[in-house]
Parts: sequence; structure tokens; C-alpha cells
Amino acid sequence: MNIFNKFPVLETNRLVLKDVSLHHAEEAFEFYSDPEVMKGHGKSGLKTLDEVRDRIQQWYLNPFEHHTGIRFGIFLKDTNRLIGSCGFWRIEEQHFKAEIGYELSSKFHRKGYMKEALKELVRFGFIAMKLNRIEANTDQYNVASQTTLESIGFVKEGVQKEAEYENGSFLDMHSYALLKKEWEEEQL
Repeated sequence: MNIFNKFPVLETNRLVLKDVSLHHAEEAFEFYSDPEVMKGHGKSGLKTLDEVRDRIQQWYLNPFEHHTGIRFGIFLKDTNRLIGSCGFWRIEEQHFKAEIGYELSSKFHRKGYMKEALKELVRFGFIAMKLNRIEANTDQYNVASQTTLESIGFVKEGVQKEAEYENGSFLDMHSYALLKKEWEEEQL
């Protein structure tokens, strides 16, 4: 996949989606230490900058280096402040599909930033990555994430009962997908 030659930069009206380095650990700590943000990842929040650096290495740097995923930092265009991330993982080139993951600082919830970022991420997936199918999974309690996915055209395909074990209990996962032909119809 040619996207791994040089890290791409994506822009929207208010955001820039670009690479994150270990130098961004302090900014990323704001949302990775926030229990409200991290409950979507089945965790209560990272506690130290070293944990955040490890997260950046494992979720951002290693996947891009090994061509297994791409995760963008979501930066405010006017201040260059890192407020979240979004990207692709579980890339299956032979099947032209990948799964998205994302999080956003709770200080920026309900302002349309994630919807704006994900719309651009989806466009990038279908155009630059030549995907046919983009998948997303969210736990049963993450209604905000489910609403955001549906608002950009994702369709709920089902529920994986007790698919994940987090904080002492089993959670159902809601599975969503968006096909390229469905996305193209919405672009007309």
C-alpha cells in the first residue's frame, strides 16, 4: 500500500490530521488519562507519561513502520493543538478492508470535531487506500460513538454478544460498516 511511503497529512475546515511523535506525549496525556475518553477502550485512563509514550509507540509509530496501520493525530488547525486521534488498523489488503479506531479529548466532545475527522478519514480510506469496506466496533454503552458512525453513513450490522471483557464484566460490541459504493452514493 503506497500510503506507507510518507505519512500523509489530511485537512478539513477546522482540523489537520497528521503524524504523532513521542514529542506529543504531554498533549496526548490529556485525553489518554481521561477516564471518560478511555472507557471506550476498556480502560480507566493511562497514569503516566511513560504509558502514553508506550501507547504512541504501539498505536502510531510501530503500525506505520510495519505497514499494519495508520493513526493520525487530530490537531486544531488554528492552534496546532492535539485533541485526539483516528486511524485504521486490522488492515486486510487482500480483502480491501480495514477497521477504524478513534478518541477525542472530552473537552472537545459535542462540537462536531470527531465527525469532521472521521469523514476525512473515510474519504482517505476509500480513495488513497482503495478500501471497499470500512468497519468499526463500539461497546454497547458508547452511544455517542454509535451516533457519530451512523451520522456519516455507517450501518449497524449486528451485535457481538459479550465479545469483550473489561473492568470485571462482559460487554456486547456493536459492529458497523460502510461500503465504498454506499459512500460514493452519499457524495453525489
